[in-house]
Amino acid sequence: MYVTGRWAPIGLMVAACASTLTCRREPPPSPPPPPATVEAAVLTPDNYDDLVPAGKEVDAIHGDYVLRNDRLVAIVAAPVAGRNANASLRDVGGGVIDLTTRDHPNDQLGAFLPGRGLRRCDGSAMTVDAPASRERAALSCSAAATPGRPAVDLSYELRKGEPYLTIITTLINTQEKALVVPLEDLLEAAGPSFERAPAGRVSLAWAYDRWFGQAYGLAADGREAQILPDPTRLVVRWLVEGQQSLTLQPAERFVLTRRLAPAGDTVALRAIEAERQSVNVFPVDLVVADPAGRGVAAADVTLSRSEGLYGAARTSPDGTIELRLPAGSYHLEAASPGRGSRALQVVAGPPGTSGGPPPVLLTLHAGVQVEGSVTGDDGGPIPCKIMFVGVDGTPTPDFGPVNATEAVKNLLYSLNGRFSRVLEPGAYEVTVSHGPEFDVVTRRLEATKAGSVISLPVSLHRSVETPGWVSADFHSHSTVSGDSWASVRGRVLNLAAEQIEFAPSTEHNRIATYASEIAALGLEEFIKSSAGLELTGVPFPINHQNAFPLRMVPRTQDNGGPAPDDDPVAQVRRLAEWDGGSEKLVQQNHPDLGWMYYDRDGDSVPDGGLAGMLQYQDVIEVFSTLLLHMEPILFRKTEGAAGEPPVITQGNNLLLNWLQLLNQGVRLPAVANTDAHETYHGSGGQRNYVKCATDDPSHIDPMDIVRNAEQGHIVMTNGPYLEVTLTPLQRTLEGWSPGPRSAIPGDEIAAPSGVVRLHVRVQTSNWIDIDRVRVLLNGRFSEDLSFTRYRDPEAFGPAPVRFDQEWDFGLKTDTHVLVQTGHLKVELGPIMGPKWGRWPPVAIANPIFVDVDGDGFTANRDTLDAPLPVKVPPTLPAPERRP
Repeated sequence: MYVTGRWAPIGLMVAACASTLTCRREPPPSPPPPPATVEAAVLTPDNYDDLVPAGKEVDAIHGDYVLRNDRLVAIVAAPVAGRNANASLRDVGGGVIDLTTRDHPNDQLGAFLPGRGLRRCDGSAMTVDAPASRERAALSCSAAATPGRPAVDLSYELRKGEPYLTIITTLINTQEKALVVPLEDLLEAAGPSFERAPAGRVSLAWAYDRWFGQAYGLAADGREAQILPDPTRLVVRWLVEGQQSLTLQPAERFVLTRRLAPAGDTVALRAIEAERQSVNVFPVDLVVADPAGRGVAAADVTLSRSEGLYGAARTSPDGTIELRLPAGSYHLEAASPGRGSRALQVVAGPPGTSGGPPPVLLTLHAGVQVEGSVTGDDGGPIPCKIMFVGVDGTPTPDFGPVNATEAVKNLLYSLNGRFSRVLEPGAYEVTVSHGPEFDVVTRRLEATKAGSVISLPVSLHRSVETPGWVSADFHSHSTVSGDSWASVRGRVLNLAAEQIEFAPSTEHNRIATYASEIAALGLEEFIKSSAGLELTGVPFPINHQNAFPLRMVPRTQDNGGPAPDDDPVAQVRRLAEWDGGSEKLVQQNHPDLGWMYYDRDGDSVPDGGLAGMLQYQDVIEVFSTLLLHMEPILFRKTEGAAGEPPVITQGNNLLLNWLQLLNQGVRLPAVANTDAHETYHGSGGQRNYVKCATDDPSHIDPMDIVRNAEQGHIVMTNGPYLEVTLTPLQRTLEGWSPGPRSAIPGDEIAAPSGVVRLHVRVQTSNWIDIDRVRVLLNGRFSEDLSFTRYRDPEAFGPAPVRFDQEWDFGLKTDTHVLVQTGHLKVELGPIMGPKWGRWPPVAIANPIFVDVDGDGFTANRDTLDAPLPVKVPPTLPAPERRP
């Protein structure tokens, strides 16, 4: 290998470079650098692709503004009413919503909102100042004074070669009395993967996401910032002569200038600030390697000085990083999961007569490398979830935060079954899974020899067959929603690994689809998506509805989606009638059925509720283990006044309330979804099996899913696969024989004889079990039609077919027949994580409606020995939501 300059081999690196690619080669020719000019423009369909950067948090749309030089690109939201970055970051007009460097475009910014609590702009446009010299450009806008608040002039400036955006806020007191104004900025860099400057006084306010590789710094010349305590975002208050607020006299003006810089890490942010203050910085080239000399990618590097933490960074894929540091001595520590940590002292300073200092080599421990290959029954690749648990005193590894993409806590998500991971030496239990239709494989790894490589080939067997039905989750989220920080890629990997075969995108208030990410990952044969959204309004939780498919208008506000409404009836009607009233599935999310149908004002007195929502709803989220546990309703009993009876306060059970609703003649199919926001065991904990014309996910027609769901052809489950068929019987000379037609969940069928045959079959893979099958007739358990493993052991078998029985029985009146199965004594366990794993296995089929008298199905109006529900009292928990 030929190496030159600062990367010439030294000491131990000579051997390393002789046999590996630890050291850098001469760099390949680079593409020409971007022009050293400054651009300012309004985003249009013609320039969007050229001007808008990449990144997980990009929110730019047509009509926003861009400032760009050779170092960075910034997007400023158009100052118009209703300009929302997402459902959580609202009214961001005039704020910075995207910001990243040009050489590594990677926007992770939620928003930078200057002048927190002050209006940023009036009107619908910003002034663009872009001189012909193209040495600088600026965007500016103004906001008139409001009672108790000054007028505001806001300007963003970018100059040639500058690595930061300059923000200038001018406050003018146009009122007749002095104003006390806090000088606060809000940097929305939220989520569990972001670290932020701790509360207290700082010269540089910063936020750093080492997992997604972006940092932001905010500073002002000669002015300290007070970081306010906030667990989720960076709130910066600028000090004025040591005070945390500004007193602005009548007619007085005050100018606040600060700089917002993007960088790959906080060490780079410090270098930008040092150079801004004319402090020289010097390169220190670091190589983090294993004992064999191979570079360690994504090793976390922290630097400290006598005054405390200086900054943090991560190594590149080849294990190298260039640190630009002011002169001085630093305590440097590097760490990587599975390889431990090592520390040394480094000195930054001017180069000597022979050139710059040689690279610094820091060698971590070897660890144990696990190389896995997971295949399906056909020997081909398969997306899967790999879980590592330390045993015999070995700590369980933590690969990344709950919103990471491929390596999440102690999980790996593999899109094709291949994975490679370095572990600390020790003993591990490794569990590989691909949803409830596949048997789980668990292997013990004795990974005790540091430096060894362990091969882990695994074949996953599909033991549960589901012809004609596909697994679907109609409710999940990614960072597009604003209250989730999982990448779209992470969500898709999570869904595919858990064998969800159909998943519409249901982001809060933005039409989106997972289709492009599915295609980019090559997962089309495993999962299909559709454009949709969750229309999210207030009041919570009732005013949340999903819909798909919808027509996307990319790069416009909400991608062309409807706006929420404070009236739930108006909101769900707007959603149902969107796209010219096109056919779509409208789903009511996490409802309070008492509130919705019986108690509009929540005073516990029935008043008709929000029943106007009903005509626009197709399905409703209803799933609970309470039915399995036979807890039909919860009451809270408190002692009454002296001589008075106890006071009984009703608490609602969503599933029971749904059964009551069916008995009142409201036929609304039920669905089960995860509402996943994290990637750590987020998707997969609940699902729907929906009747479908194909078993090939790549050929799923979303409208086929819509129409079958509308008809109630759905079985809700968190694991067991439940099949239910009901066939009316007719009397013949030979006795009772099946009629010409059978029904599946959701169907209505005539049974003139009153005698029917019910066939129930339950399959599970090797990690799920059931111990009972129960039948409900018009919402009431039938003991004669219920089975348990303990009372009826002959009816139950081993996996995969745990139960396969049919029996005949008579019905005297119109009856909806619902079948439920599950296990009362076990839980799903760690395979499904700490949240979903606490649930027992359970599956519930939508009811089959049997018309006995021949005049169409008539509901019996039975309230199931409980009053019809009213709004859940706010003092009571929602018991049906477990955990």
